[in-house]
Amino acid sequence: EYVDSIRTNRASVFIDSPFIQFQAYLFDAIMAALIGFQRVLDGGTPTNSPGFGQLLLDALYGVTFSGPSGDVSFSPIVEGSGGDRGTPTFTVFNVQDAMVTEIGKITAIVQLVKDPVFPNGGNDKADYDALPECPSSQILVISDEGFLECGQCERGEGVKEEENVCANCTPGKYGPERGAGCLECGPGSFTDGMAATECTPCRAGTFQTSRGQTSCEACPPGYFSDESSSSCRECQAGSYAADEGSSACTLCEVGQYNSRQTQTSCISCGTGHTYPQRWSTLQRILVRDAYKWVPFQGAKAISECGCTEGMQLYRGECLPCDEGMICAGMGEVYLEPGYATDFALSSFKCHGNGDRCPGGSPGLCAQGRLNTSVACSDCEDGKTPGSDGTCVECSGSDILPLVVVVIAGIGVLVTMYMVIDKTSRATQRQGLVLMGLMASQMVTLLQYFGVIADLAIDWTDPLSGMLSFMDIFSFNISIFHPSCISGMTALARYAVNLLGVFVCFLIVLCIHFLTVIFRYNRNWGKAFPSLVGVLGTVVLTFNVSIVATMLAPLQCNPHPNGKRTISRFPSTLCWEGGDQVGMIVMGLFSMMLPVGLIAVSCWASWQFPKRMGDGDLQFLRAFCFLFYRFTPQAYWYGPVILMRSLLVGSVPVLQDTFALLIFLQIFMTLSLCIIVGFRPWRQSVPNGVDCASHFCMIIFVTLALSIAGTGGSNAISTASTGFLIGSFVFLPLAGSWAIYLRFIRSSKRFRFFLCHHKAATGAFARTLKTYLLSIPSVTRAVFLDTDDLQDLGSLFGNVGNDSDTLVVCVSNGIWLRHWCIGEVTTAYLNKVQVVLVMMAEGKIPSTAWIDDIDKHTPEILGLTEYGMATADVKSAMHELVNHTQIRIVGSIGHSLMDELAKALAGQSPSKRADNFRIGPLTDPMPATAQTVILTDSTDLEAVACGLMLRKLMLPRIGLHQDWFPFVLPPDEKLPKTAKCVLLVCSSGIFQQRCVLNALLDGARQSVSVVPIVSDELFRFPTKELLLEQLPVVCSLCDEPDAVSQIILDIFMEIAVVFQPSVASEIVLDIKAREVASRLLTTTRRKLEVSRSFDAFDRADSGRYAI
Repeated sequence: EYVDSIRTNRASVFIDSPFIQFQAYLFDAIMAALIGFQRVLDGGTPTNSPGFGQLLLDALYGVTFSGPSGDVSFSPIVEGSGGDRGTPTFTVFNVQDAMVTEIGKITAIVQLVKDPVFPNGGNDKADYDALPECPSSQILVISDEGFLECGQCERGEGVKEEENVCANCTPGKYGPERGAGCLECGPGSFTDGMAATECTPCRAGTFQTSRGQTSCEACPPGYFSDESSSSCRECQAGSYAADEGSSACTLCEVGQYNSRQTQTSCISCGTGHTYPQRWSTLQRILVRDAYKWVPFQGAKAISECGCTEGMQLYRGECLPCDEGMICAGMGEVYLEPGYATDFALSSFKCHGNGDRCPGGSPGLCAQGRLNTSVACSDCEDGKTPGSDGTCVECSGSDILPLVVVVIAGIGVLVTMYMVIDKTSRATQRQGLVLMGLMASQMVTLLQYFGVIADLAIDWTDPLSGMLSFMDIFSFNISIFHPSCISGMTALARYAVNLLGVFVCFLIVLCIHFLTVIFRYNRNWGKAFPSLVGVLGTVVLTFNVSIVATMLAPLQCNPHPNGKRTISRFPSTLCWEGGDQVGMIVMGLFSMMLPVGLIAVSCWASWQFPKRMGDGDLQFLRAFCFLFYRFTPQAYWYGPVILMRSLLVGSVPVLQDTFALLIFLQIFMTLSLCIIVGFRPWRQSVPNGVDCASHFCMIIFVTLALSIAGTGGSNAISTASTGFLIGSFVFLPLAGSWAIYLRFIRSSKRFRFFLCHHKAATGAFARTLKTYLLSIPSVTRAVFLDTDDLQDLGSLFGNVGNDSDTLVVCVSNGIWLRHWCIGEVTTAYLNKVQVVLVMMAEGKIPSTAWIDDIDKHTPEILGLTEYGMATADVKSAMHELVNHTQIRIVGSIGHSLMDELAKALAGQSPSKRADNFRIGPLTDPMPATAQTVILTDSTDLEAVACGLMLRKLMLPRIGLHQDWFPFVLPPDEKLPKTAKCVLLVCSSGIFQQRCVLNALLDGARQSVSVVPIVSDELFRFPTKELLLEQLPVVCSLCDEPDAVSQIILDIFMEIAVVFQPSVASEIVLDIKAREVASRLLTTTRRKLEVSRSFDAFDRADSGRYAI
């Protein structure tokens, strides 16, 4: 590797050595060193041994071998000794870590054993002098074959004179190519380092006139040069070079000029003026077919100086123009559309309808408007605002909107009073309730957008027109053309706005007065809750607009001149006295109304749980506006809505529109989270509609932020319009659904509503539902109350509004369940037919018990929040004896359940108008039955579970009719043809004689058993449990040991959980499908009686259920 590296480097490194021409010497020297190292290492001496260096020297002395240059040997240095080709001397070093120590020197004695080969290929010493002649730009090098030849120096190098070596080019010179040598750099360039391969051009701002230089000189101030320049040039007028070494002359900045050459600075146009920064250099150019004064750089004379755009020249000074004023420069001033000025050229922005300010020359207003009014806001006498910003002559039809609104308002208030006065929550129709909720949400949403419409945002059509329409819900009388009434000041118009709220109250009082006189025979106390309810409903519905109207004097729009005007009364200046003071006094005094209502609503919500516990129905009627709209669990949501309305109505008071929209966005997002989290509305549809409306409004406010921050665009305005429409699109859809429910739908959703006590008749009611749905005449749904016990409001609504018949499964304990009593009471109040299905232990409570029902079932006081007073409950319970009663006699079976379903559906010939019995009916077991459902015949729920299982399995068995299951009747033995037993496991089943005997017979017949768990209280049999029950088993059968062993063998199979009392139809259908699959399989485990009762331990491990 070392030899190869020598070949690739300069041969001149070795040119002075007396034997460098003979490469054989170099090889033999390296070979001798390697032999010496190997001998020392073979001796086992570590390299870090202190004597390693001396051992190496001794080993080298003993090296002898025959190499390419001859016989090689070494001896200590002796003066005058050596071979015929010189006595090369080698130095031996000892290297230990970072320590380098010289050991000694040795001399190589080389004896020539053959003729050497010289560099030119010959073998005569004279050939050594016959070296090749090389040009001045080349040197001698060793070729790959070991001969000397002429070679070229690399780039950036040249031949060193009188030496056969390549040397780096010195500064000022460069070697562009291999073998080219070192050349001088020309003018405008230089090199300042060694071995340069190219010259560096003088950078811009410097120059060089001579050749072979090592640097460039900088141009003086006022001059400049380009790159690679050999001289500098002068800066012309309108430009300058402040420092030496400038690469270009800098144009005089905007607002500066220079009229001479070779200058180092420019002169400011504002020199000598009070506001020099307002001066600039301007030139008039054609921009899109119009001339415009445009600032520019490089002005060459003071005549090109003037006021900047946006400034006007006044008494030799440049003064700023207000927003909306177009100051093109040089004293040219115009107004943009949507702005107006007073006589002092102070700019006002025409908020709202900007068409009234057409722009152009100062003092110009739309036709019919007073240019002396603030921002062209007032019309001339006898004129009213038109649609295009102008004012038109007043006419008789201008009073028509006011008449229509008054008549419509009176009609709405009368209707509202009648509905609230006559309607109880327990008897409210769901469709009517939905219509009311949708109407209240619609009005509230319109008021929200009406508040946004009053903000200082430049809405574009059609969005601005839509928002303007919503002012009708904000008590803004400007839509009724008040300017047609001569002499009506802003203060008077504001007073009329406030009076509109109190006029509504006065109308309600008049309606109440007439109602008390003609309906309640002057019983003021009885009618008082209706009055409170109507007044509260009005305030709650229009609270946003009421608050916004009362705080309108504090809602001021800013103007470019720093002044503010009241948003609804743009001709009135803010905080400068005048009419605003009177408005603020009246508004703050009127604010006692919404604030007082919030206080009252908070008190009512705090009292609600206690009053409902006391059964205070009058309290509920009085505050129906707070509680009727929402679920009983969300009784607190009424004050939340009032607080929300107060805050939204107060939002415009904030002066910063951007901050106002941010606040509104955050507030509406929190409101949406509350709706999603608590679902406070009484029905699910209003909850969904409210969420969708909130979402669209949040997006709308987000887009409004873009319009407020950037001035908006058509795309943003179009998107905002879409979300504005989207906020309302859900409300008409829900309203249409409500109208359909209330007026169009001809029948109710449910043919029957099944009321039952789940613990006693849960499976029975579920089975009865299945049998009812199998009746051809029952074409509508059957509702089971335990399917929705979370929301009692919806449950009672289904009874009163959506059910034809309430079927009550009367069992022991049902009258202790307040929701069952509530369902019966709701049916009574809404005149829904009630049929009582009397179980064996069921009975109608006595009159004394009903009179004290609040003591036996105190939870009924909670029904007050659903509009049911204790008196209503007692009346409904007393009415039970007058309802049709169907008493179940004997054990239930398929025939009895089918007869009961037909009787309820009106298809049974035994059904009469008065009470009647069904049963006892028996279902004989077919002699060829192969599948038997074995139940505890004394347990109603277990038998019902077996019937339900049979009903669901029949479609799953299909063509395998031989396997159709049958419920084993009481006191019947297992048929001889039985092959599979579906054992319905309920609590106490293994304490029934008929069940144990049937299992024993089944084991003798080698039947298979599929255990079905139907009772949550069922305990899987264990060895310990069977031992405890062994005396009972002994008393019931003759072979207790065999029966016990059979029971354990049964639960070697996986049990299927089938519980109609708690599971839905979907889950039960899945379970029935699995049982059918197990029934039709051929690998069922069969029972046997060959094992003894002692073999418990192995059977315990296989017991589990699915």
